[in-house]
Amino acid sequence: MPIFGEFLYGSETYSPPIGTRDQAGVTHNIVMDNVGLMTVGVPTRSDITTAIPRISIGAEQRQHTDFSERDTFGQKSYHHGFGESEFSDRAKFYKSEGVWTLQPNQLTLGPYINQISTDEIFSDNTDASSPFVDSNGFIVAHAEFQGVSYFLQQGDDGDYNKLWYWSEAHDKFLKSAATAGMSTNDAHLPSDLQEFGATTNKNLYIAQGESVNMRRFNSDLATHADNGVPAKFLASFNGKLWRSDNVNEIYYSADPHSDGSATWTAPNGLNDGTIGDSIYPINGMVVHKSALWVGKYDGIYRIFNSATDTATEVWQVEKVIDLTHNISEFNGIAMTSFGGDLYFSQDRTLAKFDGATITYMGPDKGANPERNQFQQKSVYDEALPSDINTEPSSFASGVVGVVRSLANDGENLIAAVDTGGDVTGGSGQESRVMMWNGSGWHPIYSTNEWESTAHEAGDYRTRFVTFIGRKGNAGYENYPNIIIGNEAVTNATEDGVEKNDRILRMYLSRWGSNLIDDINPSTGVNNIAYRDSGYLITSWFDGGLPDVEKTFFDVIVAAQDVGLGTANSNIKLEYQVDDIGTDDTGWIELHQSTTVGASDNDLITVSPIQSVTFPDNGNLDRSIYAKKIRLKFTLTRATTGTNAVRMTPILKSWGYHFVVRPESRFGWNLTIKCYDNLIDLQRRQESKPAAELRQYLYSLRDQKIPIIFHDGTELDQIKNKVTNPSMEYLTGVEGSAPNGYTASSCTISTTSAYRAHGFRSMKVVPSAATGDASVTIGTFDLLKYDNVFAAANLWVPEGTDNIYLQVIKTSDSSILAETEFTPMTASGDFGDIYLANHTRWVRKTLFAENVPAAANYTFRVIRKSADADTTAPFYVDTVEFSNNGPNNLKRVNYDYVDGDQLRCRWLGTPHNSESVRQSGYQVYITGMSESLRYPEVKESTTSFDSEITIALREVS
Repeated sequence: MPIFGEFLYGSETYSPPIGTRDQAGVTHNIVMDNVGLMTVGVPTRSDITTAIPRISIGAEQRQHTDFSERDTFGQKSYHHGFGESEFSDRAKFYKSEGVWTLQPNQLTLGPYINQISTDEIFSDNTDASSPFVDSNGFIVAHAEFQGVSYFLQQGDDGDYNKLWYWSEAHDKFLKSAATAGMSTNDAHLPSDLQEFGATTNKNLYIAQGESVNMRRFNSDLATHADNGVPAKFLASFNGKLWRSDNVNEIYYSADPHSDGSATWTAPNGLNDGTIGDSIYPINGMVVHKSALWVGKYDGIYRIFNSATDTATEVWQVEKVIDLTHNISEFNGIAMTSFGGDLYFSQDRTLAKFDGATITYMGPDKGANPERNQFQQKSVYDEALPSDINTEPSSFASGVVGVVRSLANDGENLIAAVDTGGDVTGGSGQESRVMMWNGSGWHPIYSTNEWESTAHEAGDYRTRFVTFIGRKGNAGYENYPNIIIGNEAVTNATEDGVEKNDRILRMYLSRWGSNLIDDINPSTGVNNIAYRDSGYLITSWFDGGLPDVEKTFFDVIVAAQDVGLGTANSNIKLEYQVDDIGTDDTGWIELHQSTTVGASDNDLITVSPIQSVTFPDNGNLDRSIYAKKIRLKFTLTRATTGTNAVRMTPILKSWGYHFVVRPESRFGWNLTIKCYDNLIDLQRRQESKPAAELRQYLYSLRDQKIPIIFHDGTELDQIKNKVTNPSMEYLTGVEGSAPNGYTASSCTISTTSAYRAHGFRSMKVVPSAATGDASVTIGTFDLLKYDNVFAAANLWVPEGTDNIYLQVIKTSDSSILAETEFTPMTASGDFGDIYLANHTRWVRKTLFAENVPAAANYTFRVIRKSADADTTAPFYVDTVEFSNNGPNNLKRVNYDYVDGDQLRCRWLGTPHNSESVRQSGYQVYITGMSESLRYPEVKESTTSFDSEITIALREVS
């Protein structure tokens, strides 16, 4: 029979009790590194828990020391842009789609994309007859000519090269008469449009590439002609029409309308009209600051008048921005002059040139890289823990692509950003249209929004964008418009829906930048139509303490124009913690019911303030713990009612309530006797003299590794033999079954929604409402006379069958020990009050003494057939199993043990090995003073006693 004493892990034997080693509270007052010591006076132990933020290189290091006060963090604005993964700015966010983030202090749905895939919006006839759906090409240029909006299309093949114009009378894009003269050769690629001239000579010029003459569409909007010279790009500058041709040549003419007799002149000066060498072609042209700027693979060039006499023209060419270090076919394909600066595409990013310096400003950089970070503030307007020297913002813009086209609305820069989609060499992911508002980049359209039910984001590309201001008082022309060229990579049918080339339109507010300001005064209804739904994902928030747990209690949401039922808009709230999940999967709803029409739904349907609690807005455990957290807001407009399309929910602000919960640390202040002839607690004379004790303590003061300290308060050592006790170790994807567990007549998975330890719990769903349903946790070989301790932390929701924790003999299923878990039931008149004051998790232990014979035993949880009535799930948070141990396991172990818990460690691979709780505390001596007791005069002894007071601090 085992001897009553201390279990030595690893050897599976017991050591004799007191007598062979010093023990705190038994042989001595304290023990430090296995040496017993006696104290004088009353030693004190105090809680010295602190939390230290990210490492700072500043002179000051902030700490968070008040752990009793709830703190608040929130956000009310997103106008500094997207792409920030880790929080540093209250007005930035991580990702969005279908929402409008440009307006400070609010979030709404984005403007409606007015053409749906089945709309027949194109016609080859002036009366709009025989309309069709697919334009069979993508837009490359836009021009306003004679008050009409024209769009040049590069066809899927030459037969579809066309010039479209918008007919407000027919609400269609109609083929222009000028199309008849355009080349249908597949090698001739329409590339640019330019209005030029005055009165009857004001014409629209159509560039078709370098191997075919450009076309002239005359001011009568009916006749057109061959203009006699080829052109790839066009620009109107200094009273002249400029054209590029023959790879790197530039020509200009003041009378391009004169067929056959027009004078085309190359700029004089450097290179006599050639732009750089002929190796790299011209990609685009734009007028900026009294010069014509030309983009090429190898740089950005400028053509300017170098004459000092303004009446004289001496056109010089100079290379202003040398990009030979980054030769790219995308350099300069998109160029625009906006706000006094030149913007141009450079390879996979966008550059801004202010005349002296170049700033690479995205959109691949996400939120504004030049803006200083905001200090995190608490509800008391005091700084939360944060670096003194702010670190660079965490840009996480994802796949962005190439800036294909640039425009502006006078206030914002607009970019069509093309990832290539599913084209060979493309990203296979979404392309976007984005806005730069001077503070950051904002997605305003994504190909993921176009026919997303049937198609994938990579099925389309954004090839073009332009802005058309308000032009009239009726129809679409009554509003500012953003026009998007949305190209299908392959025109094919998928899931019954054709992938078509489309021209998309969204219209904006007439009276300012805020979409909700355009209200019909007679009806009070918004004039702007909104998208059906959209979402925003916030940045990860860790309170400046990335390695410290926080307890989050609720989210307070301020919203407007929300309500119950399908006739009202609503907001759904979801969360993720600790990097569990992806942008698209693993979101946990903060709701019990999300049925729009349900009276008890927990969507954000209440104005002005609504509170939802973690993890599910239920009655149990209204909090979660996490090191960091992020939210996802999904805005959904009303779906019924006359004005449903003109309604949007408005998110005004939100905030967390949380408390910082670091692991506890202790400090001790005590005085140690360094006496000769010291007597210990067993009334034995200490063999170490005073001088040796003094020397030992001073050696500990300078010891670099932690001291193992015992004061008699430490918990018993114990080993947990379950190798994956908190469901952390997965061999599959997130949500898959935990490693090492075997299901019988049930399915098992993991979830981060409900947990009390670690990152996950195990969800168990019985396969049927009859029969046993069990999960084997492990099997163990036990010896005769062994004692067994087991424990589990379970949540058995209301409506679930009773669950049992068992240790059974593997060979015949005879029960060695078991304990029962009953559902959380709101029974009786005060049942709801009971649940509202009860935790969902219940920890129970079981103990079996004197195993009758050596055998293999199975540790499991089971829903018994006798109790079977439902397939409702239950949850297992942690499990423990140990045979033998300190005091033969006869003292109840209240604290769960695995290697991640306080003062515990793994014996092998974390979350896939046995674990133990250490004995004692790891400390350092942080302060030391000594009182010396010298011998009296004339005493013959040369030794003396002393008392050494030390301050101990537990290792963090």
